[in-house]
Amino acid sequence: MCGSDNGFMAKTINGGVTWTALSSPDGPSSISSMYALCFLNKDTGYVGVNGNVGRIYKTINGGDTWTVSCPASIGGESLLFVNDIYFTTALNGIATTRFGRIVHTADGGNT
Repeated sequence: MCGSDNGFMAKTINGGVTWTALSSPDGPSSISSMYALCFLNKDTGYVGVNGNVGRIYKTINGGDTWTVSCPASIGGESLLFVNDIYFTTALNGIATTRFGRIVHTADGGNT
């Protein structure tokens, strides 16, 4: 899977020989940038999307559809510029932002 700074996303299932375009988590007219991407397996993954607001999205079907896993702000603080996402297990993960914010989940991104 790959993403770009104009909302374009694509995935491959054959080691990069061919790629299939996917819908951006923020919608088809998105101008969001995607800098952070972490997949636990071929189906479950997370992407950090930066645009007017920052969000973390989760997929459970290889990127065909996405749901908001982490909202644009937590405790009143914005998640703009998600730089990195990393999961150590299916439940435990962290994300960092350009401005030093670190968020953690212990339930697979549900909270």
